[in-house]
Amino acid sequence: MNLEQLWPMPLAVLPASILLLLFALISHRRLRAWLPEDAPGAGRKRHLRPTPMAGMLPATLSVAIAWYLDREFLALGILVSIGVGLYDDWDKEKGDGISWRIKGLGMLLAAVLVAIEVQVVTGITWQVAALAGCAIFCLANALNFLDNCDGLATGLGVAALFWVSGLDGELAMLGFAWLAFLPFNWPRPVLFLGDQGALALGICVAYACLWRACQGGECSLMMALAPCSLLALDFTQVILMRVHLGYTPWTADRRHLSHILMNWGVPGVLVAPVLLALALLAAWGLESL
Repeated sequence: MNLEQLWPMPLAVLPASILLLLFALISHRRLRAWLPEDAPGAGRKRHLRPTPMAGMLPATLSVAIAWYLDREFLALGILVSIGVGLYDDWDKEKGDGISWRIKGLGMLLAAVLVAIEVQVVTGITWQVAALAGCAIFCLANALNFLDNCDGLATGLGVAALFWVSGLDGELAMLGFAWLAFLPFNWPRPVLFLGDQGALALGICVAYACLWRACQGGECSLMMALAPCSLLALDFTQVILMRVHLGYTPWTADRRHLSHILMNWGVPGVLVAPVLLALALLAAWGLESL
């Protein structure tokens, strides 16, 4: 398939995704509460009423897009991440969520599937594909880590997909599918991504970065890092700080870049735009080197 012939199909995904999200929101509130909800509470939570987690909707649309474009392993990887995240979201609604071991193994499977897709599409060696799988696992979890502020994870994910795609082709289609979620999540959120959405969006972003960086069979670290450098920075500093303080790496806290900005007095509604601007500036700077 000639991807240049897909336009304006990438843009057409946007209204389809918006309609899907509107239907989900209305049916959840008016007919039957079928989505897991994030209940308000003390500590890290700032919302005042139970908020549905509906990230599986643009994620499922991403699965359909990947399958339509003959990216079967990518589709399966996204599907696995949806299942892991949805299982965790339902469990969190009732308690503390699933075991980190189950979650980690599920995301490892998703990363392996997407690494196979990168290998098939770009022709990299299996040794490099193994390293790509590790990067995919880390990036998917990095985006999920930063899903702690309205519009932040969605904005960073969409920006990375658009940066890589140049608003054209298959990756732009994925970007527009997720862009539809942004007005439902910022500045006044009525839907949350949940792990079901954040992990799946992280898989899409990781695939995009590795796909772009490994063209021609050789990977460029700078090309891979540029669109997701802020995600990598936050993930690295949070993990190192938790280990230094004697916590497990998956223990939630308020040491992310978003929390640091809020501690500095930046209003919560401006955190996502500020970090998004910094992410785009970092991407431009790294690619200019």
